[in-house]
Amino acid sequence: MRIEWNQKAFKDVRYGRTSDIISELEGHAERIADDASAMARARTRWVHGRHGTSPGRWRASVVTADYKAQRDNARNNTILRALDN
Repeated sequence: MRIEWNQKAFKDVRYGRTSDIISELEGHAERIADDASAMARARTRWVHGRHGTSPGRWRASVVTADYKAQRDNARNNTILRALDN
């Protein structure tokens, strides 16, 4: 028996090229931002690879929204703690 792997599907999953993966990333980022507080916001974007050697991929991030939130996050690790929820 021979198994033929779908290499294109593996790359689509790895680099986040499908709308399902992008919406999953956005959902995780939004949940973490909501759990952190009203002072955090989520962002997803396409990031290009380094020096043209890799095709890049979708990335999600959660950041503080203002200076007050930055101080709170520095003191209490608010965003990091939201990962555990």
